[in-house]
Amino acid sequence: MRLLRQVRAFFDERDTEWDILFDERLRRIAPEIDARSGYEIIDGSGKLLLTQVVDPHVHFNDPGYTQREDFAHGSRAAARGGITTVFDMPCTSLPPVTNREALHGKLSQIEAKALVNFGLWGGVHAGMCADPTVLETSVSELAEAGVVGIKTYLTSGMDTFPALSPSQLQLVMLAARRHGLRVGVHAEEPTLIERLTATARSNGRNRPGDYAASRPVLAEALAIAQVVELARDTGAAVHIVHLSSARGLELIGEARAAGVDITTETCPHYLAFTDEDLERLGSVLKTAPVVKSATDRNALWSGLTSGDIDMVGTDHAPCDFASEKESGDIWQDYSGLPGEETLLGYLVEEGLLRRGLSLEWLQRITSHAAQDAFGLNLGRLRTGDPATFTLIDLDSPWQVDPAQFASRGKFSPFAGRTFTAGVDSTWLDGEPVFAAGTVNESPRGRFLTRGTQ
Repeated sequence: MRLLRQVRAFFDERDTEWDILFDERLRRIAPEIDARSGYEIIDGSGKLLLTQVVDPHVHFNDPGYTQREDFAHGSRAAARGGITTVFDMPCTSLPPVTNREALHGKLSQIEAKALVNFGLWGGVHAGMCADPTVLETSVSELAEAGVVGIKTYLTSGMDTFPALSPSQLQLVMLAARRHGLRVGVHAEEPTLIERLTATARSNGRNRPGDYAASRPVLAEALAIAQVVELARDTGAAVHIVHLSSARGLELIGEARAAGVDITTETCPHYLAFTDEDLERLGSVLKTAPVVKSATDRNALWSGLTSGDIDMVGTDHAPCDFASEKESGDIWQDYSGLPGEETLLGYLVEEGLLRRGLSLEWLQRITSHAAQDAFGLNLGRLRTGDPATFTLIDLDSPWQVDPAQFASRGKFSPFAGRTFTAGVDSTWLDGEPVFAAGTVNESPRGRFLTRGTQ
């Protein structure tokens, strides 16, 4: 039995210091607990406790594009970053996770590598929509296997995962509704992006700003408007991934007010950087959607503060920088960046320390909202729940050095930035997977499905 003393946590509607007694589960939480012989005492003073930290959007690519990232490196990065559960996307696996066979094949490759817990998104692409039986069978199999949701694209750069038309997305929403699954949508309107991209490239424009201009706010707004109308028509639950604009946020708010079951996430890069930073940093910051204006960034922070944005996901999608980010052609350079090891450092620094937001807020956007949206019962800070938590040292400054990342991706737009708070330790089921600067390399991660703990 371990006794964590005087750690700051949000419990019993109070943000204060608590003693927490635990083994594989939380056994008692009180202002003060008497230590018995044999208890291992852990000093929690000066530290925050967050339970069940979830990153709802990662690309660990295994099996598939493992030269960019795999579950061994990705989950090691998550452990170092204080993330205890990741939801891995289906589209960057080979084969994509679109049916029972592919899901079981993926599990056979990753279960022995996972250092943190994980859920899996299932996916549907355009090639699956021609035959209604194929679509229905696939969604049914994925639901039965316990996926957290169905990921789709309205615009896609992947030949192995082509985007859906609006009419195809309608079919997917109907199938997902029948099986109680939320549909995640990469919401950018493809025709506008394709036209703007073709025009820029034909005119020889090759600046980071040219790439940004090819994926404007309008592309996101048009796509979100389509998603909202389809969700209203079908009654499906939907989720907008990596929200990047103020207008997109407005449309989601209007849809909610009208009774549409819609959730959304944003990412640290949209909260921290703008198109001006993209021009300065280049492909280090290239993502899809692209970062937008300072006005958009400020609106996203307002939405995250108010609860209009439900959660933060990293869209962790690293690559080999030298071979995929330095081609000299902004259009060819890979879109994506690593995020597992900077997520909590940034949110604590910017949210709690600079903006004065609450620990309750941080717990909600990093755990509770994702559990609620996707139907998982991972646990909260309650007696009897799994002792899966993260300790954050509020006085442990560290400078972001991507060369030291556990991820395969050794770059970051946060490179050189100093964060005040660092991850002290990461715990799964009462055992440390990261502590004293060292990752426990024995795989402890479990496949977590909807409704289970």
